[in-house]
Amino acid sequence: MPLANRDRAATLLRMLYDYSAANADTVAAETESAIARGDALIGSITGASERTWQTTMRPLDMIGVEIGAGYGRAAFLGRVHPDQDVRAAGIVSEERLSKWVADLVFNERLYRA
Repeated sequence: MPLANRDRAATLLRMLYDYSAANADTVAAETESAIARGDALIGSITGASERTWQTTMRPLDMIGVEIGAGYGRAAFLGRVHPDQDVRAAGIVSEERLSKWVADLVFNERLYRA
């Protein structure tokens, strides 16, 4: 299977999520995991020795995928989950993810890459 197809398949599998198992702890963990994956992608962009589609644009696109997963698995639950603790964690998640995304435009290392 070509690399692009394997990446798509892996991304789709990560997008499948068991919402019935969600709790306040999993919401926080999913948020931090999405941000960590986004930070790793930023690191791969800023650390690349060559500017190509694969080293720059593809990781930028994947940042959107990862943060979308964070919103879907965590922040979204702040609006829809029946448990108040999960909703509260989801609201905290939404704020954390929103701030992280807003900070992207001020990331000078990323801008210079």
